[in-house]
Amino acid sequence: MAIAALLVAVAAAAAIAWPVSAAVARGGVVIRQDARPWACASGAITTQPVDDSLDDGQQQFDSLVTVTKGLDCRLRIIVDNTGGRAVSIDRLTLPLFGPGSRVDVVATQLDGDFSTTYPVQTAGDDLDARFDIAGGLTVDPDTAEVLSVEVKYSKKGSGCSLSAGSSTSDFRPVVQVTSRRMTGDVVASHGWFGFAGAAGCP
Repeated sequence: MAIAALLVAVAAAAAIAWPVSAAVARGGVVIRQDARPWACASGAITTQPVDDSLDDGQQQFDSLVTVTKGLDCRLRIIVDNTGGRAVSIDRLTLPLFGPGSRVDVVATQLDGDFSTTYPVQTAGDDLDARFDIAGGLTVDPDTAEVLSVEVKYSKKGSGCSLSAGSSTSDFRPVVQVTSRRMTGDVVASHGWFGFAGAAGCP
């Protein structure tokens, strides 16, 4: 009886420790900005100061791309594993980068630290762009991987999605993280990229 009770106690402790360990591993994953998040073949890049208290009072800037016809950019997102256990990145979601959002842009494909290019899927009533990473992208402890997303102009209505002088930002990427066969989402703590309206409304 004593041995059976001990085995039950050990199994119960393991059942508790496993998800806790997985949650700790996910907690070590940080989505952070590249020094130059936008790289554009066509599209003007500007910066906009923002009031952000997350950086000990230092002035923060959003990096904005002006929405014009022919816009052709890549958005770089860094996934940093600050924890002590390797994790797998299985999905990237970009809120409001889908065909159903109001801004005249769409995310079209994902690559970066991959040997494969992943096409976009949609989520959230087509508002969001979602990329499922087949087999996952392993991020080892104390390393970072780059997710590079192609973003292009896409007219979505008859009016201006952004008028001249206006802007929209604070988009917060979401990655789905798996550790020890348990999966959860990690959301960027703040946004740092967005879009600005163009004169003449393309």
